[in-house]
Amino acid sequence: MEIPLWKKCYKKNFKYFNKRKFIILIMLDIKISVIGLGYIGLPFSMILAKSGFKVNGYDVDNKKLKKLKSKKYLFEEKNLNNLIKNQKVLKNLSFTNKLKLANLYILCLPTPLNKKNNCDYQYIHKALKEISKVIKDKDKIILESTVEIGFTDKIKKILEIKKKKLKIDIYYVSEKAIPGNTLYEMIYSDRIIGSNIGNKEFISKLYKSFVKGNIFITNNKEAEATKLIENTYRDFNIGLATNLSQILKEKNVDYKKVFNLSNRHPRVNILSPSFGVGGHCIPIDPYFLENKKSGLISKIRKINNDYIDVISKKINLFIKNNESKKICFWGFGYKLNTNDTRESPPLKIYNKVRKSNCFASDFNKSLKIRNFLKSNSALKKCDLHLIFNLNDSCINRKFKNKKFVKALDLIN
Repeated sequence: MEIPLWKKCYKKNFKYFNKRKFIILIMLDIKISVIGLGYIGLPFSMILAKSGFKVNGYDVDNKKLKKLKSKKYLFEEKNLNNLIKNQKVLKNLSFTNKLKLANLYILCLPTPLNKKNNCDYQYIHKALKEISKVIKDKDKIILESTVEIGFTDKIKKILEIKKKKLKIDIYYVSEKAIPGNTLYEMIYSDRIIGSNIGNKEFISKLYKSFVKGNIFITNNKEAEATKLIENTYRDFNIGLATNLSQILKEKNVDYKKVFNLSNRHPRVNILSPSFGVGGHCIPIDPYFLENKKSGLISKIRKINNDYIDVISKKINLFIKNNESKKICFWGFGYKLNTNDTRESPPLKIYNKVRKSNCFASDFNKSLKIRNFLKSNSALKKCDLHLIFNLNDSCINRKFKNKKFVKALDLIN
């Protein structure tokens, strides 16, 4: 039987051994299973492996695992390719489709909306079913998925159906991550950690091993609520900016100038209007907080969702006035500086436009949508380019001497 690292060091350096090193070395002997290797799970696995932990990345998607084992990633993430070349990561991280024995299980799974706009827990329930087959006494579980308030405290009951006498610590930790900059935010953002009866020293030490931001320990419900309120707040602000821009347009007032002047106030920060709200968090999380048709949250959600239809009608009118031209749509990320198309408003708008003279293209990847052209072909073939979420430097570089229209300018 292999002697744990901390015991080797303890015997060898007994005189100089201190409590802090003792705790860290014990933690490094922990075996971790990260369940779900998506936008959060994969970077998190690599960070933990680089910090010295033995990490087993578990996913049921065999195609994804095959790509990961050959170091081909499914999404673009700054510094991800450099991190996998790190010697500690190569040594400590493995990928599998079979859940292995561990001391700590970290769930990084999607929680989409169901048809009634409630949280769909199917992926979490499937993972807990697998965990219940292997979990041992004094093991720990961290839930990083976004959930409704109170769900984390139900996990123990779900597991206790088969494992009634086990003492298991369960924590809730929400991620704050922007696609394209996830690694940086995982390390430098403050963390809100939920812990009701778990070992608070353990969870604090674990995250302090790689987090450079502040760490705040609270209970599970408050940690769950914090994540939901953060994204509901952002949803409100985007909806407000979009609605105000339309009101000002109807009154023939320059919204950009008014927003800029209004933001001179020390306690005002009006955002820029958008095509709607995209990504996996902001369009979904507010429903987990409140799902009443008469509630304010649902009304704001409706404003942001309905705006996609408003824009689609304006785009269709623009296309009708340019029927003789071949028009290409660009910039399908749900916001600027990302290729992430989850809940993407530009993609939804394009799918509502059913014209034979319309095409789609992207500089970074192929999209599985109708009339898709590779970028070089699109630039040569199309007469007019309709740009959604591309930054100005990209536009100036790629569309030099081309006729283009920024969709937001067209709308407003």
